[in-house]
Amino acid sequence: MPSADADGVRQPPAVAGGLGTLLREYGANEVRADASYRGQVIQTTGYVESLGRDMLDSIYVVLTSTRGSDPTSLQYNFGEAELQQVANVSRGKHITVRGRVAGLSLGSVIVSNCEIVGQ
Repeated sequence: MPSADADGVRQPPAVAGGLGTLLREYGANEVRADASYRGQVIQTTGYVESLGRDMLDSIYVVLTSTRGSDPTSLQYNFGEAELQQVANVSRGKHITVRGRVAGLSLGSVIVSNCEIVGQ
């Protein structure tokens, strides 16, 4: 069993499931989804839609549940310590990411303190 780091992210996920389920729940009722997921560690698998740095120079990866056909996605934010992990992935690659749900922001579900746990 993984040990927990200071943010508790490297612990087993409280919620493991598909991107579609999480996104449908946030789409149906943000308040209810926040009550279920905000602050919870999740682990999801999907295809890399995009990756890079945002306007605050934070590293991010956006996953989609299917290659190019699913318009919904989740944004995963990574710390500088995970730079090499993110540098080793590319668009279209199928990966599994673990992190803590921060909630909905500007129309995207944000997951913070992430790490790539499978490729």
